[in-house]
Amino acid sequence: MTLQIVRLTTTEADRPEVEAALTAAVAALAEADPPGVRYAALRLGDEPSYLLVLHLDEGVANPLPALPAARALREAMPAWAGGPVAPVDATVVAAHGSPAGLP
Repeated sequence: MTLQIVRLTTTEADRPEVEAALTAAVAALAEADPPGVRYAALRLGDEPSYLLVLHLDEGVANPLPALPAARALREAMPAWAGGPVAPVDATVVAAHGSPAGLP
């Protein structure tokens, strides 16, 4: 299992564009519906701060680079964040439900 988290903090002015890009990337992933992949984009409170969580089952390749909407999101993130935004590998310490706690 692979679990990666990206934290993106941006400005209130960029919020509509960020949320539209997140929605488009998730819709593209839902349409492709690759097995063994879970992905969630979460806004933290009322702030323009987001957590993106990607869970891949063992042996499953990351499908996001092949999706134009996900690539566009990834390419836009540094401008919104004011610098590089990199995924961080995470380890599940405890969860209820799915292994990453995602739907």
